[in-house]
Amino acid sequence: MDVSAPISRWPTRRLAVGLLLLWGQLLAIAAGHFDPGNTLRELGYEMVELRRTSDNHLFLFGKVEGRRRSCLVDTGWSFTTVSTNAAAQLSETNRIHQLTLGRVVLADEPVLVQDLRANGQPTSYDVVLGCDFLLRHHAVTDVAGRRLFLRAAELSAPKQAQLALTLSQGGLVEIAMKRREPWALTCQAEVQGRPVELLVDSGAAWSCLDLAVARDLKLHVVPTLNRIMGPAAAKRRNFAVADLKSWRLGGQAMPETSVAVFSLTEWGLGPTGKLFDDVGGILGGSELFARCAVIDCGAAKLWLRTQR
Repeated sequence: MDVSAPISRWPTRRLAVGLLLLWGQLLAIAAGHFDPGNTLRELGYEMVELRRTSDNHLFLFGKVEGRRRSCLVDTGWSFTTVSTNAAAQLSETNRIHQLTLGRVVLADEPVLVQDLRANGQPTSYDVVLGCDFLLRHHAVTDVAGRRLFLRAAELSAPKQAQLALTLSQGGLVEIAMKRREPWALTCQAEVQGRPVELLVDSGAAWSCLDLAVARDLKLHVVPTLNRIMGPAAAKRRNFAVADLKSWRLGGQAMPETSVAVFSLTEWGLGPTGKLFDDVGGILGGSELFARCAVIDCGAAKLWLRTQR
């Protein structure tokens, strides 16, 4: 801004800039893309660029104590975890003294150490940035934009309202999430007119339902030869597929979609799960990407596009 300009001209310039920004947002929405990054940066968030894998995972190459490590961003993973190999370089077994994510440098991050494996094989990532990390840093994940935004403190009510206005103007709809312990975020869905709690899981490749829940809902489940894998599974498991022709998320009608169907017991979910037996499914990466989701962990709100 030219501070030498007469004050009487400032409102006109501000209006012109505002109209240009609004026009840019409208063009982005029309193209199916929406960028909340400018507003988030104005509100004091620091941005971390992410990458997307073919399995709909979000990750980046960060630095743990100065060493390059692959980091998975996973809202469905309760506690931030470091692989045993990477942990061997830590000065303390339960803490990262310096964690570098892009241009963001964090200190003294608490972690668990675990032999990270999927179906018996070492994972391609060394660190899982779990729900505890995302909650602690008031994280906002722009799934389609492949960016993670971190903030040192919780937003004030007026700033939260400003962010909500930006996201709603971008064509996204607010869905309330529930914080769970051990750390997790869930949201309320409705399938066939019946309530189903879903885990919001950016680390899951697809959305899915527990087999017992799908049968109880009397969904038409079609077997497949495809297999699913994951850190909790002892081996690859075949899964079936069901079409959700009528379903809602947080009271909002959702477009028809397909979900994987298999027993979620090993993941601690479903009626026989030991973690959250009231959670009957997972809202996974495929749906989060398709719906241009923005996951606001700090405010426990999920923002997504409900129209095709």
